[in-house]
Amino acid sequence: MMTSDAISAEEQAAFSAWLHASPDHRSAYATVEEFWGSLDGLQAQGARSALQSLPSGRAIMRNTKAYLAIAALSIGSFALLQSPWGDHYLADYSTAAGEIREIALEDGSVIKLNTGSAIDVTYSDSQRLIKLRQGEIIINVAKNPQRPMIVATSNGTAEALGTQYQVQHLGGNTAVAVIESSVKVCPASGIFRSAQPECLTLQAGSGVTALKPGMVAQPVNIDELTAWTGGYLSFEATPLSEVLKALERYTPGKIYFDAKEMNTLQVSGVIPVTDMDKAYAMLSKLLPIRVEQYPYLAVVKLSNTSQDTQTK
Repeated sequence: MMTSDAISAEEQAAFSAWLHASPDHRSAYATVEEFWGSLDGLQAQGARSALQSLPSGRAIMRNTKAYLAIAALSIGSFALLQSPWGDHYLADYSTAAGEIREIALEDGSVIKLNTGSAIDVTYSDSQRLIKLRQGEIIINVAKNPQRPMIVATSNGTAEALGTQYQVQHLGGNTAVAVIESSVKVCPASGIFRSAQPECLTLQAGSGVTALKPGMVAQPVNIDELTAWTGGYLSFEATPLSEVLKALERYTPGKIYFDAKEMNTLQVSGVIPVTDMDKAYAMLSKLLPIRVEQYPYLAVVKLSNTSQDTQTK
């Protein structure tokens, strides 16, 4: 843990919260600590002698320690801003792992944010812009033809021509599904893309799985896609590995499993996402698996029926 007289108790608490928010953060800070530790082992007698010969050597060393602490904090802050958590701290609205939130906007539109989502809202006289930094949203649009509602991601835009639609932006990919009326989707333009990208108009019950040039509209299961708004996920003959990946979005930690083993099992039904203990219990009853839970980690394994029976 970072320690220095130059860091206040509040800064220490904030850093501790960031450090425990994700295993990636702890890994990044461990790298920083290793770097600073390597500096302690350097044989620099000449440099130390020069410092000791200076009248203000102690003051210089105290300042140096303070600068190193600030530098370490800056590196941690930079890593935070570059991580998905940075989107949450910088966004206008966001949700934590396992949180589902509804936001009423000034024009009467309503947005529902799924777990781990972050958005910015920018309204002008000519348009209403929602920047989806990451995650998943469903937006119920208040009609105003003079100010179109547009959801933008790094992959392109989805402009409402009606009332309700869903946009998901995960892992650098954007998917769009139309619940009511229609939506115009356009891939982003850039140096290596067409300056005037081909747009596509999606009707209710259709969507695109990847917002990009050459995309094709496909029918979508609206009930399954929007089940999260009710606090659960819906699956139909879905490999357990995919189910666990979906559930992992609703936990602050990780779910570890052997994908090959989990692919031999399938899930059909609804699984709660607002109570992970209940979700693990349901899966353990439905399938021959056991779940071992630790802080920020759940390990899912195939159960040994005879051994499990003896231990119960």
